[in-house]
Amino acid sequence: MPLAFCILAHKNPEQVRGLVQALSSQRSTIIIHYDQRAPNAERRILQKLAKEHLHLSLIRPRKVNWGRWSQMQAQLDMMEAALSYNKKWTHLLTVSGQDFPLQTVEQIESFMSQHPQQSMIEWFDPFEAGRWKDACERITRWHFDSDALQRILRIPGVGRRIQGLFGWQNRIPFLPGVRRQLPSSFRWYGGSNHYNLSREAVEYVVRDSRAQSIARRLRHVASPDESYIQSALLNSPLAETLSNSDRRAIYWERPDSPSPKTLTLADLPQLHEARKQGKFFARKFDLNTDAGVLQRLASELS
Repeated sequence: MPLAFCILAHKNPEQVRGLVQALSSQRSTIIIHYDQRAPNAERRILQKLAKEHLHLSLIRPRKVNWGRWSQMQAQLDMMEAALSYNKKWTHLLTVSGQDFPLQTVEQIESFMSQHPQQSMIEWFDPFEAGRWKDACERITRWHFDSDALQRILRIPGVGRRIQGLFGWQNRIPFLPGVRRQLPSSFRWYGGSNHYNLSREAVEYVVRDSRAQSIARRLRHVASPDESYIQSALLNSPLAETLSNSDRRAIYWERPDSPSPKTLTLADLPQLHEARKQGKFFARKFDLNTDAGVLQRLASELS
């Protein structure tokens, strides 16, 4: 059962190389989006990597702003590329450049072959689950996805004053004074931005007009990559094919932390337990923080 892997990355091309090596097989398709802002030297490393792997494609990059629609669109671009690139894969898995597999490709293929129609994503009701304290803010505010604004906010001194003026401290910039109604044509869901989707589900979220209608409504929510896929599929005829698990091992220093814990060799016992539980991937890793844990996991998979 061939798989497609979509890697969204923005730094550490050598770490991405190690991830590609772990995911490569005769049957797997790998699609990479590497942020347009990355230095040309890093891009050349990945261009060389694409030439070394027959089933790897490096797609045209976007400037991705964290927590904005551009982050979701980069994933949709990879999904569309995967659909066009290979007609044989049955499931598509999304990973970041700082993920690493806990299972071999063959083990993941074997599991998916037992669930051929199923998609595995995490979902919850943002208002009932208590997971997002800012659920109402996320969906009713009009959030900007502007590269020009991001450049201004990075100017020392200037950016901080602007953020203070509009109440944007530690928040995704939004249009002040504007509140939108909750969606009435569909139910809004949230969840993890790591997905394991059947080919049919990928075709639906990328190409179906009903999904595109939901995408237009969620284009200016905060972190749409944590709600678009869930909302599109759970309001679709494919809802019954979904399993509520992203099969990822992700660890947090604090529940309200904006970024997961960076894993090291000291976390190996947890990672081994996650492998026993059937988790496909763990995150996040940083080659510059602890290369040893990546080397250890790679050796265990070989």
